[in-house]
Amino acid sequence: MRAYSLLAAAAAAVSAPIIAGNPSSDDPSSMPTATLDYTTVQAIAGNATVGYYKYQNIRYAKPPTGALRFAAPEWPDVESGLNTGNLADTDVDCASSEDCLFLDVWAPVGRNLPVLVYNYGGRFKLGSKSVNTPEGLFEVSTDFIYVAYNYRLGLTGVATGPTYQHEGGVSNLALWDATHAFEWVQKYISKFGGNPSDVTAVGFSAGGSQIAFQMTRFGGRAP
Repeated sequence: MRAYSLLAAAAAAVSAPIIAGNPSSDDPSSMPTATLDYTTVQAIAGNATVGYYKYQNIRYAKPPTGALRFAAPEWPDVESGLNTGNLADTDVDCASSEDCLFLDVWAPVGRNLPVLVYNYGGRFKLGSKSVNTPEGLFEVSTDFIYVAYNYRLGLTGVATGPTYQHEGGVSNLALWDATHAFEWVQKYISKFGGNPSDVTAVGFSAGGSQIAFQMTRFGGRAP
């Protein structure tokens, strides 16, 4: 995985601004689907004219609630129905909802495309996968896939300490969520036409820290 510095990410944002909004949608029944080993997801927006499709609210981990509230992320259970992006609100975030470990994939029609993973900022207190979206980047080029994911924030995201750990809590869960999201990309992005061997991470503020932590965790010798 390549990782840009904060300055490089900022420069990219200036040259190809990320703007808010959604691409226009075709008839939902004609939207493409991607089949994973635990779910089938259908695009909720996009068409051949704009050159890409948006797959929204893909669960990349089990809901971090109940016994999993202070646990490392686990792979999601098998979903019986078609995921049409309605498992949560479009702008679901981990500051207001515990069931928040979702990601979005914006995929042009193509195969073996490079992948850009966006890590949002917000001081590990606020933010979400929907803070910025890639339409501006796609106006420059549609030769890549864009992924944005949520990670736990606040107390559930960065809690640590001897008592917390003694009681079974896992420290710094926001970082474990990020690790799991990148593992999801490695495992499943090919189902959307992405190349898992060509992944670039960008981020700002806490998102830039997420990238640095992924590069240096376990002394740079992550399993």
